[in-house]
Order: sequence, then structure tokens, then C-alpha cells
Amino acid sequence: LTQQPSAINTPIAVTFEHMDFASGISLANSSHFVTNSAGLYEFDFRLQLVSTNSSQKNTYIWARKNGVDIPRSTTKVTLVGNGVEMAPSWSFTVSMEVGDYFELMYACDNLATTINAPAATAFCPSTPSATMRIKQINL
Repeated sequence: LTQQPSAINTPIAVTFEHMDFASGISLANSSHFVTNSAGLYEFDFRLQLVSTNSSQKNTYIWARKNGVDIPRSTTKVTLVGNGVEMAPSWSFTVSMEVGDYFELMYACDNLATTINAPAATAFCPSTPSATMRIKQINL
């Protein structure tokens, strides 16, 4: 699923098409990871960003819990050049209660930034635009 912002400097939830494996987590509204038990969780993500023009562009990525931005969770990623790709990835550790939901958010200062999903080729499978690995690390 290729994802493109429709407006600059506007928060957008990263969407996910499906879950490969799940135990204690469900995916709602294609962007809400809902916990079925309380505990400390680690949310590891990877995005496939691509620039579609030569200007410098910034993408801001952060965590949100229950619709509220998590303080001090934003990282800025900068792309320069047409066709330049980057796959930022890192983790967020968040205390969750039963029924809480986690969202991965982003905003771009240039509409020429895409979370891209390259198609399969003769020598490799397709690439997801976004992946999320979630594990409960403490009860």
C-alpha cells in the first residue's frame, strides 16, 4: 500500500493492510494497534520513504497513544534528490492498558514524499510500505 500525504505539515496515521502474526494485539481502522492485555510494549517500525522531486523535504515521524501524541517521540528524516529512498526504523516503548491503542504518525513539509511499496521483480518479492513489529516486554 503506497501512502502519500494530501497536505503538508498535517499529521497522518500510517496505515497497515494486515497482520502476519498476532497474539494479544489487534489491528483496528488499519492504523490502531489495540492491546488485549496491560503491560510494557515495544513498537518497532520501518517505513519505505521515497522522494519524487529534487528539493529537500522533511518527514516527521512520532508515536501516538489513544489519540494523544507521546511527548518527545518525534524524529525528523530529511530526503534530498529525486528518486532518493530511505528506510527509517526505530522503536517506541510504551506502557499500555487493556484496550489502549498505538498509532504511528507522520507529517511531511513537501508533498513529493511518499511511503512507497515497490512491486516484486524477477529476483525479489514486493516491499511493504510500512511494517510494525510489536512485542510485550513486561507485564
